[in-house]
Amino acid sequence: MRFSGNTADVNTFSQIIADVRERFQLTRVVFVGDRGMVSQDILKDLDEKHIEYIVGMRMRKVKDVGEVLGGRYRIVKGNLKVKEVWYDADRYIVCHNPVQAEHDKKARVPEAGRTA
Repeated sequence: MRFSGNTADVNTFSQIIADVRERFQLTRVVFVGDRGMVSQDILKDLDEKHIEYIVGMRMRKVKDVGEVLGGRYRIVKGNLKVKEVWYDADRYIVCHNPVQAEHDKKARVPEAGRTA
């Protein structure tokens, strides 16, 4: 199966999923992707086709971020906390790494605003 470089991702994913379902006669497909692979259009298409998915996303991309942030974290490792949050019919696994968060925060500060 080949797709030209100018084919929209949502069309590519839909076609691949349909082809895999038919080829292997699957009744259930779970799409797994990272934040670089997904867009709101892809998620909407997966929802409309009732295809389950697991995706990594930045919290600012989630429309109901305030609702998802509720709940308590459980420490998995010294630098990793996780929590499970259900909102409507959606399940979120929220991860927080305070070490990485501090690093990201410093990286966002403009050069002129940095202190030694």
